[in-house]
Amino acid sequence: LMRVGSMHSLQGDIVDLYYNAPGPGRNVPGPQRMPVFTSPSTSERSKRLWNWLADGLQGWCHIQLPPVHPEDIVATWNDTREGSQAPVRFYNLSSPAVLKKPLFVVQPPWGHISQDDTSGMAAAHKVACAAYHLQALQCFANRCHPCLHGAEFATVLEDDVTFVPGSSPGSAATFPQLISDAARQAHANFNVNKLHLAVQHLSASARGQKNDCVDLTSRTAQHIRLLSGARLLRCPKFTDSHAYVIEHSHAVRVVAAADSLLKHDGNGLGRCTNPWNRYGCADDPGLFGTFFKQCDKPLANSSSSCVGAVLASPHPSIMWSLLHNNSAKYKFHGVSIAKYRKDAGGQARTHSNRKQRDRYEAIDRLLAMLHTKAPARRARHAV
Repeated sequence: LMRVGSMHSLQGDIVDLYYNAPGPGRNVPGPQRMPVFTSPSTSERSKRLWNWLADGLQGWCHIQLPPVHPEDIVATWNDTREGSQAPVRFYNLSSPAVLKKPLFVVQPPWGHISQDDTSGMAAAHKVACAAYHLQALQCFANRCHPCLHGAEFATVLEDDVTFVPGSSPGSAATFPQLISDAARQAHANFNVNKLHLAVQHLSASARGQKNDCVDLTSRTAQHIRLLSGARLLRCPKFTDSHAYVIEHSHAVRVVAAADSLLKHDGNGLGRCTNPWNRYGCADDPGLFGTFFKQCDKPLANSSSSCVGAVLASPHPSIMWSLLHNNSAKYKFHGVSIAKYRKDAGGQARTHSNRKQRDRYEAIDRLLAMLHTKAPARRARHAV
């Protein structure tokens, strides 16, 4: 890998970018290369990711963003100055504009944090994951890298996805061409602008309704013919997608909505349209779901929001094309999340212990306030 420069992200951060240097057998920008974003958080995950990405080296144009760790981000909830209904703001500590322009702002009721205190902004490592996704989408939207010049699509991979021979469609060597072909056909025929690759939690029902996936490849009128027998599915509801292919104009819409939310301190009604949460699109990363729901809901049949589909294995029982494999656990400074959570009882007393918490202190205080007020609300309703 060769360092080729840096870019100013929309937060004012300096983000070093890397791509494979030209040379024999190396990946270089070109019209047939699929741009792919990665940001491995540990050496174990980096090795596992490259074990299969390397097989398709001639088909990828790789953009490796520096890892974003939870300790690189600070959360604030300024209830002292703004009262208990203050928004939660997240800032990048490595940014020269730190505490001037936030990464994310979440206004009350702060998503579903009072019902689920383990997901979205409640988990520090998931905030860091959302920051990586935002940086990748900013980079693609602004074509900040040679791999992205003229690119219609780009792939965003989290570091816990893997290609599984015999289950994933095709081979690791042909996978870049397969997803490029699938994204183009899905966009041309069904206006799909986000193709999900590594989905899970695709339950049989959603909110009391049957969650039947429609196989779009079986609709012969659209002439969908995917390589290696892969299937293109439209599924009503699922939560996770640790990898996806996104179309450029939609990446621009996502970044524009984020800019509008930040400009107006998370007050997006009448100012932006939710580009992320919609039928057939995953909420993942969880903070994105909460963040963008502060925009207006998209109109029915509108192309200004996410239009999603799932690229699935040829095997009818396998609904993904890349496996979400979390066996190599995410780590904070070499310590697993499980140990962080085990050690996180009570208030952290030292700087070292604070690093071992998978929740920001501001979120702890917010949750304490919500849990204190909940019994009082129930008591009032009982009266």
